[in-house]
Amino acid sequence: MCIRDDQGRYVAVRAEWLEPIINVELGEAMGLSALKWVNELQLRDMDFEMDNKRVVDRLYSSRTYNSDLCDILRDCRTFLSTSLTNSN
Repeated sequence: MCIRDDQGRYVAVRAEWLEPIINVELGEAMGLSALKWVNELQLRDMDFEMDNKRVVDRLYSSRTYNSDLCDILRDCRTFLSTSLTNSN
């Protein structure tokens, strides 16, 4: 994960090692842990980018699924609604 300023320059970088993940969508959703990281750093006015449309669509969907992906997304939704403001 990386944080860049408004000029595109690197401000901070973080790497995490995880057990190999076979499911691409699950791996992409793990990137949402960046939400917690920027909150820990007390950063505000952040834009987040993801390149997996299906994960983003599911994040904003009200549908529920029974899977590891949905567990991660549910945690992210809760975090977004309680700790961060979404500008859409």
